[in-house]
Order: sequence, then C-alpha cells, then structure tokens
Amino acid sequence: MSSMIEGLMDSLGGDNLGAIMGMLGSNDSAPSEDVAKSAIGTGLGAILGGLAKNAAEPEGAESLFNAVTKKHDGGILDDIGGFLGMGEADDGGKILGHVFGDKQPEVETQVAKAAGIDASMVSKLLPMLAPMVLGWIGKKIAGGGLSASGLGGMLQGEKQQAESSMPDLGDLLGGMIGGGGGMGDMLSSGMDALSGGGAAAKQSGGGILDMLKGLLSGKR
Repeated sequence: MSSMIEGLMDSLGGDNLGAIMGMLGSNDSAPSEDVAKSAIGTGLGAILGGLAKNAAEPEGAESLFNAVTKKHDGGILDDIGGFLGMGEADDGGKILGHVFGDKQPEVETQVAKAAGIDASMVSKLLPMLAPMVLGWIGKKIAGGGLSASGLGGMLQGEKQQAESSMPDLGDLLGGMIGGGGGMGDMLSSGMDALSGGGAAAKQSGGGILDMLKGLLSGKR
C-alpha cells in the first residue's frame, strides 16, 4: 500500500503537474519539472508533519477527525485538475495558518531551501497542497476502518515513513512545526477553512531530492 506522499505525488503528475508549474510561474519563470516535483514532495511532507504533531494527542486527533469528516470527503482527489483550474487557494491558506500557526513563514523558508525553489513559489504551492492532504485523510476515513482514536497513530506512521525514506525531512519536521493555533482552534475559529471542495533557486543535491526523483520515475 502506498504512503500518503507516494499516492498524492502519483496523482500530481502529468497535466496536474503542468498546471501547478503554470500557477507557480510563467514562461521562463516557471520551475522545471524536477524542481516542481521536489517542492511538491517536500511541501506534502511538511503539511503531514504539522498535522501529525497537532493530532499527536487524543483531543487533537478527534478534532481533526471531526473537521475532516464534516468538510473533506476526499472528492477533491477525484478531480484534482478541476480544483487546480479554479485557481483559488483561500481555504488552503486558512488550513495552513491553523496547522503551522506563526511558524508558517519559517516552514515555507525551509521547504524552499530543501526543494531548491524560491520561497515566493512555496507560498503559492502549500495552499494548493493542504486541501489535498485533508482529502487524502478524508478518503481513508470514508473507506472505513479509521476512527478518531486511530487517526493520530496513522499520521505518526506516515510521518515516520516519510522521514525514513526522505532523511532531510527530519530537520524540516523538527521543533519548528506546531507552534500556533492547532486543531482545537481549527474547530472553534477556523472550521470554514476546511470547506475546500520568482526564479527557482539553485537545486540542492542528495537526500530528499534524490528520493523524490526515484519516486517520480517509478522506482520504489
């Protein structure tokens, strides 16, 4: 069974990847395919880490479970092209604010550094990815067998798998994630946020980028 990052990255290939690249830049300012893929994988890992931290305690896991089941049934993953075509990421931005709190700019900077992409592009990319991550969780819940009590453990397992296969992700998912609103605030003040339906910097080598290239070329 594929991991969350593997599954979502498979869904974000082809035309969907081209759409994301076009939204991040135009003509000569758009990132290359390799850089865009690396940024997507790194961004997904960061969002996963933030959610896993927020859901580490039973109360946070239950809050996330309730929020996802109310607003995210996973339908977004059945028409990712349509979602990207809307060109709107307001809900994704609100989700990120509650997941990362005041550490969101720091997370964006670290994602940009790890993926070799300009930070201004990361600030556009992460709001696109956040509803997809919640949609993936929603599909897991809708498929049955995943309860609120099991959600936190599932996310921790996904996070550990991501860190194991992408060693550089460990630093990104360190102590900087989770300071801020958290899932409790997401329910009390940001439930509506879950109603979602520059030139690239020089690419760094090794670690997470090598893993992502293998992943996206079909190597497991």
